[in-house]
Amino acid sequence: MRYIQKSDQEPSCLTEYKSECRELGVPEPLLYSDFNKTRELRQILELEQHHVCCYCQRPVKAFRIEHSYPENGPDTDKSKSLQLDYTNLFAS
Repeated sequence: MRYIQKSDQEPSCLTEYKSECRELGVPEPLLYSDFNKTRELRQILELEQHHVCCYCQRPVKAFRIEHSYPENGPDTDKSKSLQLDYTNLFAS
């Protein structure tokens, strides 16, 4: 996997979503499958990675958001807690 320099600040689309969920009383951990701002997040990840896949370093066109620590990893609690952690999200 190519080293990706992540921004020190989480994108506003993630911060706002998390804040909205907390205000509505949505229980933690918040899951990626419920996240409704993927279009904005995809654009941010693509720009951050200079339009290059984190794995093969080819230009990304149609890509998916990859979790460095898998969504369904062996440690279920860790998997759930990292699903919307910005440092765990990449374009591939």
